[in-house]
Amino acid sequence: MNYSEIILSNFPSKLGVLTPVGDSTQDISSFKYLGYVNRQDYKILMENTLQKLFLSLILYEKIYISDKDFIKLVEIIGWLDGLELLEQGIVKIFYDKYEPSVTAHRSKKHLLLMPWYEIESTCYIRKLDWLDINYKDSGLKSVFKGKVVNTFQDAYINLEDVDEKFYNSTIKIINELEQKNIKNLDYQDTLRILRVYEIFNSFQQKKRFDLSTHLVDGFAREYLQGNAITSLFTDERASKLEKFESLTEEKGIPDIYELYRLGLLNIKQVLEIRDDLNTRKFREWFLEPLRSDNEIFYDVINKQNIFDKVNWDAIKFATATLVGVADPLSGLLTSIIFEREIFKKTTESWHPTLFLDDVLNKKLNKLIK
Repeated sequence: MNYSEIILSNFPSKLGVLTPVGDSTQDISSFKYLGYVNRQDYKILMENTLQKLFLSLILYEKIYISDKDFIKLVEIIGWLDGLELLEQGIVKIFYDKYEPSVTAHRSKKHLLLMPWYEIESTCYIRKLDWLDINYKDSGLKSVFKGKVVNTFQDAYINLEDVDEKFYNSTIKIINELEQKNIKNLDYQDTLRILRVYEIFNSFQQKKRFDLSTHLVDGFAREYLQGNAITSLFTDERASKLEKFESLTEEKGIPDIYELYRLGLLNIKQVLEIRDDLNTRKFREWFLEPLRSDNEIFYDVINKQNIFDKVNWDAIKFATATLVGVADPLSGLLTSIIFEREIFKKTTESWHPTLFLDDVLNKKLNKLIK
């Protein structure tokens, strides 16, 4: 199982109308829609998602994102920065093929028949193909089209590896939990089911890529609590990403995405922090699956050792002088030198605070000033 990679499944899905459905009968009109978040809430939820993404850039070697979610990402950070993440091989793209949509049936004779809604599967084209055809609508300049399309294609994990059973198996789980007739729903029920679908699809994707963790939103965490079926899908331990976020808050480290959003930090600087030797060592240390929360807390919040306050250069000078003058002290002073060198060797070895304090805290605070 891979502990150094993560799937981000906390991207919100904006509510949007697709198109009228076929030829309608005289008194019934139908149309489709996707998504469960209104436009007012979408921006707030995306901000939270991007905060988690930028933390993931520091903490994980690879980040898996669906091609639909990647398009949402570049709508905010822009194609140049999105391209940087793809070129570096940090973000890996996967394709779902099927997703649930809602067909809304509305009677023109409102007094005779109330509207009803049904969940149906929708097959969408890969965003790579959509981008190739609709690049002008994507905000992408034509001069970059070829490069972006090729880089986007290379970022796909496997363009042919599409599990078409995911949709039916996820809907089956939802039917067991919700006990709803998905062909005759109220409007609010459809929004809930569309959101629940993304939760369980995320678990299937995590299993598909043999990853230890994925990140879901707050609604998902609440939904998964206290149910015999959903408990089977709940990770035994809180995600490392959430622990890392708490750790940075505890140490007063500035929010990386906020600095990026304000223009104080660009994507290349974020990646420089990511590639720092201390950052790489921290990732390996922090993501070690057997490392307990207590051990992490002790190592990071560890108090300064008394030996850190000793002026070793002064002791070395005094020792050299005394050894030359008084042989009886040579044994004691040689012992002091030996212990000092052993301690020095120990303290020169890597420590997680080298990353948190020297790389993250100092660099980020310097940008604010």
